[in-house]
Amino acid sequence: MIFDLSRPVRSHASDMRAVNLVLPRSLLALDVGSLDRVHGTVLFGASPLGSLAGDHLRSLLKAAPTLEATAAPDIAKASAQLLSACLSPALMRESEAPATLTASMVMICRFIDRRIGDPALDTRMLCSAFGLSRSALYRLFAPIGGVSDYIRQRRLARARLALNASTRGRGGIGKIARQFGFSSDDAFSRAFKAQFGIAPRDAAHLRLSPSLDADDGSLANWLRHLG
Repeated sequence: MIFDLSRPVRSHASDMRAVNLVLPRSLLALDVGSLDRVHGTVLFGASPLGSLAGDHLRSLLKAAPTLEATAAPDIAKASAQLLSACLSPALMRESEAPATLTASMVMICRFIDRRIGDPALDTRMLCSAFGLSRSALYRLFAPIGGVSDYIRQRRLARARLALNASTRGRGGIGKIARQFGFSSDDAFSRAFKAQFGIAPRDAAHLRLSPSLDADDGSLANWLRHLG
């Protein structure tokens, strides 16, 4: 089971043995839409891809105590690539697999996600970074509603995740608005409500939080305090 640690989690399980592998999102070879859907995905052990992923994790656990520290970065990258390949079929939905999703577009979408908090992120920056004319960039994003709309949706999606993960505090909404490139609190609130049908302040009050009582060094307690 895959957990996106930027999302709220509430879970209950019976006694079991588990292997947990924590990876940064940047290592996963998944498109932006798939990364947004990865939370809660299950790879069943009886399936070919689930069996492949499970065998790799068990082999990694067995070999880990004897591995040299210098090998860790390459092994982490290789593990992320393998798990990405196993996850991709489960995440790809036919209705959400546009034929126009070219390699260039994937690169631009990843660039947008890396610069999502930069207020200067716009069509001019993208054209300069990728050597494209405005008309070429517009044609590329036309099937999914346009590049400006895509940037706004990505900012709002990331802001919603930040609201879920944040603790309540004065000025929190404005801080999140600035963090994701919005020019003002009012502009952020209007865009957020138009997109999700609820004001960001109300969304922050309605956010879910894990129901965990452990106050020790357990994995559950660590997950509880990640926010």
